[in-house]
Amino acid sequence: MSEFITRTRVYIEDTDFGGVVYHANYLRWMERARTDLLRDAGYEQQTLKDQDLLFVVRGIEIRYRAAAKLDDIVIIKTAISEMTFATMTFSQRVHLALEDGSEGALLCDASVQVASVAESSRKVIAIPESITSAIATYQQ
Repeated sequence: MSEFITRTRVYIEDTDFGGVVYHANYLRWMERARTDLLRDAGYEQQTLKDQDLLFVVRGIEIRYRAAAKLDDIVIIKTAISEMTFATMTFSQRVHLALEDGSEGALLCDASVQVASVAESSRKVIAIPESITSAIATYQQ
């Protein structure tokens, strides 16, 4: 199992009046990380749409542990903790990056379940085997 790792800098638009990251921005970063994981496996969003396939968020359990601040670098780690016929559950963690680039304090972690849906009908469908094979390296 390997985790998909991405990084981002905290910009002014990510922060609230107190200068710390607004809670909803962790969700944005995690969404981007899931999208980039799929892209890394060969499935860009447009490719999925062309195949009449969408992944829609079904549920999120999130825990905030510490706050990132303006100009911090954060590391988003993403893995697939469970896969069923039509759903995937992602395990995601956001860490502060230390000056040497290594992982620092855990800022937030989440479990995000997404469902496979046909874009045309908006009905739940099986996750194609080609996708499950392509992302198997990220399964825990």
